[in-house]
Amino acid sequence: MKKAMLLLPLAALLAACGRQNETAAQAPMRVSVVQARSVEFAPTLPLGGTWVARDEIAVAPALQGQKIVSVHTEAGSAVKRGQVLAVLEPETVQSQLRQSAVQLNRARANLNAQQAALREAETLFARYRALADSGAVSRQEFDEQQRKVRTARANIQAARAEIAQMQALTDDSRHQRSKAQIVAPADGIITKRNAEAGALSGADALFVMAKDGQIELEAEANAEDLAQLQTGMEARLETAGQPETAYRPSESRSANVSAAAGTPTLTLPRERREGTGFQAAPKQPENQRPSESQRPSENPVGTVRLIYPAVDSKSRVGKVWIAFEGTPFPIGAYSEARVVLGKRQVAQAVPFSAVSFGSDGSTRVKVVGAGGKVQERKIETGARYQGWVEVRSGLKNGEQVVKQAAAFVAEGDTVAPQPVKE
Repeated sequence: MKKAMLLLPLAALLAACGRQNETAAQAPMRVSVVQARSVEFAPTLPLGGTWVARDEIAVAPALQGQKIVSVHTEAGSAVKRGQVLAVLEPETVQSQLRQSAVQLNRARANLNAQQAALREAETLFARYRALADSGAVSRQEFDEQQRKVRTARANIQAARAEIAQMQALTDDSRHQRSKAQIVAPADGIITKRNAEAGALSGADALFVMAKDGQIELEAEANAEDLAQLQTGMEARLETAGQPETAYRPSESRSANVSAAAGTPTLTLPRERREGTGFQAAPKQPENQRPSESQRPSENPVGTVRLIYPAVDSKSRVGKVWIAFEGTPFPIGAYSEARVVLGKRQVAQAVPFSAVSFGSDGSTRVKVVGAGGKVQERKIETGARYQGWVEVRSGLKNGEQVVKQAAAFVAEGDTVAPQPVKE
């Protein structure tokens, strides 16, 4: 009897626990849901390219075969117009300047001598003229003295011409001496330094600089992509913190599911402007990517500055130049930008995470209806933009769908919808 009395409370406790478990099992699962709604899409075209100087200036020496005495700048330095970049050995041109100066002084002395000879000839000729009037000198002597005056005047003209020539040579020597200083022809940034102290100057550029420090993205695009681009279009630079792969339109006409990596990979139809198909582009080699310190923290916004009017006859690829303000990427680094092709309002869209894919290539969502009942419904999808997918048919605005397609809910389940904002 005593043993039976002890078992009664234990049985009651077990019965209470069973009722609690049954109640918990009957409670509907809480599931995050989102509403299908209108979203503004701005389809983009991804373009990859290399950073180049907008206007590149090669600074070559005017004097060749001269020793480089000193170098005053390094690659990456900002310089001003007229700033001395390097100095060549000035001895040769200095010697030429001294010789020109000596010849100029000699020509000036010759002019002074010829002017004195002219004065003497004119004085003597005046005397001969007075004597000729009185018949004291012959006509022949008079003509000879007159010829001397004319010769003296011609000598003065020749001396003046020689002075002008020597002055030009002297000025040229001074100009050549100034060329011994290699100066920056414009404001900018030195992008390459070839000058080395002690080396001889040649025909090659000693420095290469980006005028005004302006660099831009030189991207490549095929003929089809070029037809969609216009100068002035907005472009956004892909930066750190974003996926290493860019999604590009595919040639595929059907949706396929690949489970090679354990998760489905979507390949949708190709519609360039609508952006309905995407496939992962190959990763850029590590040695061509800018380091984390070289990447800007936010997506810089630029514009398409120039579209080359022709494509390469072999590769069928053309060039596009995209200008950004204040980008810290080094010349030669690889980057990707997305050009905004145009904005439009999509009537219905859901988060991409809400879409699942059937083995037959169909796209589906799980709709939560009245009473929390789950219904799996086929939909027709369109463009994809920033985590959203256009729904062309199969849904109505305001209908609730399960946010995560991989959630553990199935057709006919009853759930407790938890609306979330997207």
